[in-house]
Amino acid sequence: MTEENTNEAQSESSQESVEASKGGSTEVKLPQMCEISDAKQIYDLIKEANAKGSEVIIDASEVTSLTTPCLQILISASSHVTEGGGSFVIKGETDVFRKSVSDFGLFSKLQEWGCQV
Repeated sequence: MTEENTNEAQSESSQESVEASKGGSTEVKLPQMCEISDAKQIYDLIKEANAKGSEVIIDASEVTSLTTPCLQILISASSHVTEGGGSFVIKGETDVFRKSVSDFGLFSKLQEWGCQV
C-alpha cells in the first residue's frame, strides 16, 4: 500500500469514527488498542469533533490498552476544548481505561471527564 493509499484509508476511517449528533455534540470512538501509533489519529479525530460541536464525547467502551501518548492527547484535548468554552466527556469507559488513567496518578481527570469512579 502506498503512502497516499494509507492516508486515504486513515481519512476514511476517521470519517467513520466521528459522529455529529443533535445539540452540538460530536462523538469520537477510541480504538480498542490506544497505542502510540494511534495517537496522531486520535488527535485528528478530536480536533475534527471539536470543530463540529461544542461538546466532545469520547467513547472509550472498547479500550483494552491505553498508552501514555494517547492519554497525553486526551488530557491536552480536554484542556483545549474546555478552555474554548466546550465540554469534554468520556463515556462507557472500560475498567482498563479507568485503571490506566488512575495508574498515571490522574484519578481526578476521571471525575472531571464524567467517568464512573
